[in-house]
Amino acid sequence: MKSKLNLIMVMILIMSCSCSRTVITLPSSRESFNLSNNEREDLIIKANNGDTGACRRLAEYYSFIESNEPKENFWLRKGAELGDTIAQWNLSFNLIESKNISDQQEAILWLTKAAEKNHIYSCLRLAEIYESGKITERDLSLAKKYYKKASVMGNVTAVENLSDLYFEGKGCAPDKPKAFALLSFAKTLLDKRSVRFQEINNKQKSMHLSEAEKKQAKLELDILVEAYSKKQKEKESKY
Repeated sequence: MKSKLNLIMVMILIMSCSCSRTVITLPSSRESFNLSNNEREDLIIKANNGDTGACRRLAEYYSFIESNEPKENFWLRKGAELGDTIAQWNLSFNLIESKNISDQQEAILWLTKAAEKNHIYSCLRLAEIYESGKITERDLSLAKKYYKKASVMGNVTAVENLSDLYFEGKGCAPDKPKAFALLSFAKTLLDKRSVRFQEINNKQKSMHLSEAEKKQAKLELDILVEAYSKKQKEKESKY
């Protein structure tokens, strides 16, 4: 339970910074999720009247205080149905670990809904699911779609994975210039002193592009940077 608490708290912090205008204050301990009977009853009324924050608060209570996943999922699902992106993500997180096929398919449904609202981690998770084919039929076209969606929002893992698909010709003809350009773009998102930057830089060097391919890669990089800049401006305009 402690590891789940820490993981969910970290994910909420990340998502509050990049996916939502709502400022979420992280509780300092498990007990901070507790609710009195009166508080719980009040939240249930609010949740049943469409308050997504109340749904999320109840889900936290049943997760971290009662350790009751069915009730946690009940309130997450209610919030998800009301369009709460964080609830959609958290519910998918719970369901995807299930060995029940219907749960896994529902997880994909909520991930898709969150991805449609540009939830970056849902885009990445969907892409990985469709690439691996572990819980649904493998679909490299959809994998590329969601890797692209997460890439243009600046997710380095998505950018690198998409580069691998193009370089290896998975679901498409091999495209070394595009793969190279994607790695160049990934490097613009990283600290040059980081290990990740050096790893990507070394992978890029191993591609051995011709001069013509390097010119094409430069054009591809310009397109990627422009798309990323546009997405950032759209994000800023919402605040």
